[in-house]
Amino acid sequence: MGRVRLLTARQEVEIGRRIETGQIELRQALGAVPAALRALGEVGDRLRRGGLAPDDVIVLPEGGEVDPAKLRQALRAFARLRRLAKAPATRREAIQKLLAALPLKPALVDDLVGRVRELPLREAGLPARRFQTLLARIEAHDADVRQAKRELTEANLRLVVSIAKRYLRSGLPLLDLVQEGNLGLLRAVDRFQYRRGFKFSTYATWWIRQAITRAIADRGRTIRMPVHLMETLYKVSRVSRELTGELGREPTAQEIARRTGVPAAKVRLVLDSARRPVSLETPIGEDAHLGELIEDTSSPSPAEGLLGGDRAAQVARALAHLSAKEREIVRLRFGLGDDEPLTLEEIGDRYGLTRERIRQIEMKALAKLRNPRLGLESFTG
Repeated sequence: MGRVRLLTARQEVEIGRRIETGQIELRQALGAVPAALRALGEVGDRLRRGGLAPDDVIVLPEGGEVDPAKLRQALRAFARLRRLAKAPATRREAIQKLLAALPLKPALVDDLVGRVRELPLREAGLPARRFQTLLARIEAHDADVRQAKRELTEANLRLVVSIAKRYLRSGLPLLDLVQEGNLGLLRAVDRFQYRRGFKFSTYATWWIRQAITRAIADRGRTIRMPVHLMETLYKVSRVSRELTGELGREPTAQEIARRTGVPAAKVRLVLDSARRPVSLETPIGEDAHLGELIEDTSSPSPAEGLLGGDRAAQVARALAHLSAKEREIVRLRFGLGDDEPLTLEEIGDRYGLTRERIRQIEMKALAKLRNPRLGLESFTG
């Protein structure tokens, strides 16, 4: 890592240009393969129906939020691409222009390249020689893009380490922090737009820090804190240390707020949230612990234990009135059986559906379960 020289601004622009050119030529070569065009049309249909999340198909901006206007634009492009694919030989130029403008996610393009590689000749929809020529072009452009991205990544690995070291007090080992930071660096490489004129390291820093703080929020604490609060916490903590050195005392929330621009109420919130949790093993008196004095609301009372068997049988009979998918989604959502309840997003990931689609299926299932004949009104609200 230390042997790789840092890139100049001019070298970064040159690599950015190579990536952009290679990606455009790669998509255009893929667009000349009818099977790849059909696959892209299917992706557009699944995106329109909600079977694929926008983040699985198109590159989203820094915040990860979907711009409705950009999404509509992408859906229109996919619809037009599907129409053009019916006569690819006569509409080649229009197809290539459309593919060059679509902000396809690199992972999706990689998947298309893999599918074309494994495509039997009889399914390619092209003469053998033409298909082999296109396949060679696809391989060459894919290799060019990967090489350029590798150069940009390797030249910025030291940046990842320097940022990761700032989070050594987070509780995660440095190696884990670096690995998460590397994932953020790869995302920055995928999204880098050299035409905007700023240095890549400036752009990549946000993505590296975002990846590391998310990992800390997910794995570094027993009691999890939302990611946006974790990021504010690190900012507030850093300024708090600076002010302590300057003032010779612990700063007030108002003093931290003035320096950071974070409202004083939010400063107090993140500092309170960051206090280390008290162990349930903390001694209370001579022969008791704190945990013994706290009610375990997850354990059934004696009365609930007596009713549990009948209730379980009643629920099982009611679930039999649902479709297989509805039944499984209700089981996962409410943790029926021995499993923990899952969020709508987690269930959606299992089924390859959006959060909203899973919610619709859940609502439909619960409406069925509210039928008075099933006797579950008190359980389903």
